[in-house]
Amino acid sequence: MILSKQIISLIFSFVWGFVYYFLFTIFNKYLVLSKYKFLFNIIFNFILAILFFIGIVVINNGILSFYYLIFIVFGFFVSKISLGK
Repeated sequence: MILSKQIISLIFSFVWGFVYYFLFTIFNKYLVLSKYKFLFNIIFNFILAILFFIGIVVINNGILSFYYLIFIVFGFFVSKISLGK
């Protein structure tokens, strides 16, 4: 894979960690107020995973790497620390 595509994919994964944290906190605080919270969380995470994969397909034809997961988690924790929660 070309180096520029790898860098764009890593940046996309890092930003996706921010997006995931933001949407996850909103979803858990305001949208899920029922006894089916577990089911809604599974559906919500599945939709976000599909959207991430679509983004990766657009960027680099769907080639996944373990580093993308690391950058998603890193982006998630950076956004959590930067928001002070």
